[in-house]
Amino acid sequence: TSCAVDVCEAALRTKQDIRYSTAFQTDLEGFIIPIFDSILTTCPSDVRPTYLRSKKVYEFQNGSTIKLVGLDKNLNGIRGNAIDLLVIDEAAFVSNLEYIYTSIIVPATANRNFKIVFPSTPPTDSEHFWLQLCQKAKQRGTYLELTIEDNSSINEVERARLLEEVGGKDSITAQREFYCKVVRDPKTTIVPEFNEAKSVVDITMPEHFIPCTIIDWGGSVDKAGIILG
Repeated sequence: TSCAVDVCEAALRTKQDIRYSTAFQTDLEGFIIPIFDSILTTCPSDVRPTYLRSKKVYEFQNGSTIKLVGLDKNLNGIRGNAIDLLVIDEAAFVSNLEYIYTSIIVPATANRNFKIVFPSTPPTDSEHFWLQLCQKAKQRGTYLELTIEDNSSINEVERARLLEEVGGKDSITAQREFYCKVVRDPKTTIVPEFNEAKSVVDITMPEHFIPCTIIDWGGSVDKAGIILG
C-alpha cells in the first residue's frame, strides 16, 4: 500500500522528492523493488518512471523522484531540505528509530509540512520508540490501524487458514501480526506476570520517612558498606 501511495504521489504531482526507506538494504532488493515493479507494470508509458539502479531512484517524467534507502547502509539517504514524502517501512523494527526521528527527521521539518509515514506491524519490544510515535499520531488524528479483517483481498477461508497457521486468533503472533496489538511474549519477558497498572502505584509516605541509599560492596572479607541519607 505504501509503495502504491508513493507512485501516485510522484505521478500526480510534479517535482516531488519522495524517500522510501527500510531497515536493511537487502529488504529493498528482496521485496520492495519487486513490489514497485509490479505496480509500475500497469502504468501508462507517459507515466512510467525510469529506474536508475546505481542510484536506487525512480525518475518520473514530471520531475518527481522516489529514492530507495536502506537505513543500515545509507542513513544519510533520508536527509534533505526539500523532501515531500518520507516513508520508513516496518519502522517498529528499526533499532535506532528514535535517533533517526529526533536527529534527522524533526530538524528537516522546520518551516516545512511534508508527509511522514511509519507503516509497521507492532514490535516485539513493548518499549520501542515507534509506540511513542503511534501515541502522538492518535492524539493528532493521523493514526490509521488496519487488521486482517480489513483486508478485502483475503476471503474467510484464507483468513482462517492464516490464523490457524500461527496458533489461532488469540495467539500472541496473531494478535500482533494480524490485529495490530502490542503484546508481551512471556517466553521473552523476564517477569511476564508484571503489570505496570497494578504494580506501580503512588503511595503516601509517613512523616518520619527518611530515604536512604545503601550500597554493599560484597565479598567475604571486606564488610564495608555505604549508607547515603
